[in-house]
Amino acid sequence: MSERVRRHHVVSRFYLQRFADAGGYVRQVWHPGERQHMANVANVSVVKDYYTVEFDADGATQVSDFWEKEFSKIETPAAKAFSHALDDGEWPPRPEDREALVLWLALQHVRNESARMMLTDLTAFHYRMIVGVNGIARLRQVMESRLDRTVGDAELEAEWEDLTQPSGPRVLGNANEHIDMIRVLFGRIANHFHSCGIVLWQFERKSLITGDHPVVLFGEPPFQGGGVGLFNADCAMIPMSRRSALMLSPTEPKDFQARGYARLAAQLNSAVSATSAQWLALHPDDDLAALDLTFHPPRTRAIAPPGGDQLVDRERPIESTPAIREYRRDLQPGSMPLVYPDWPLPGRVFVNPYAPSVQ
Repeated sequence: MSERVRRHHVVSRFYLQRFADAGGYVRQVWHPGERQHMANVANVSVVKDYYTVEFDADGATQVSDFWEKEFSKIETPAAKAFSHALDDGEWPPRPEDREALVLWLALQHVRNESARMMLTDLTAFHYRMIVGVNGIARLRQVMESRLDRTVGDAELEAEWEDLTQPSGPRVLGNANEHIDMIRVLFGRIANHFHSCGIVLWQFERKSLITGDHPVVLFGEPPFQGGGVGLFNADCAMIPMSRRSALMLSPTEPKDFQARGYARLAAQLNSAVSATSAQWLALHPDDDLAALDLTFHPPRTRAIAPPGGDQLVDRERPIESTPAIREYRRDLQPGSMPLVYPDWPLPGRVFVNPYAPSVQ
């Protein structure tokens, strides 16, 4: 049996190499722009066990790096397609290279840490809604039922405050849920990219950067207050290297190559910086100040807290809340039933200072 791979690249190493010097180093800059260092691409965007999933086998929990190895089957042909396009000057791409690029772009768009962050945010908001709608009396009942002991007032208050804060409780990212999301979305995104014309922009002097979320979208919201998503965007772009970028446009009928210009480079760099959650990467010889980037605080949430205080009913009578019943795990994806899935809530991170085991 081969040894389990535990160091997982969230952004592909072969891709980051395109922004590195001859020694394999990039300048990694962390939002809000006050900290930077030289980093080897072997260590950039590496998260331990990021794709490691858990499953039950013979009554025991097992772990697997299956998906890390599966994703490498997408990265290997994509790396060859990059080489053919950038090193050998082959554009438009041969069919197998186009296929490889499209699959890698779709994967890169959905596997990043911002996508996983979105899932944890939704879980946190769901937990807040479950607890808030059911009230504090139901919370006490659930806790005492599952813990099989009396819950004191101070312990209960600490749980209530953490669970009903505007952002919801802190929840750990879950690789299983993220992989499920990738499996649902990957084919649809790949089909969309397949239908686009792909433009290879080549820049002679202007430098491009990349980041932890390198696929960026351009377009106008379809309605006031709306957002730009993949399927209503005018185009998607990704810096392909320090001197090249790909643009995928649903209105462009064919693949072609074009000469990049200063305004496009500035717009793309600005979008990469705005979309990234934690860090950017650029060639060590590039002047960060000259790029004139706009930084932001490190992003710890992908979704703004929705508020919804009208759903938090602390004093709701217990007789008017849903009965404690088994949480159905066969509900449709996206369903948010207002019943407790379990206690402690799965994935939640909280140490109650008033719990008996803590005192």
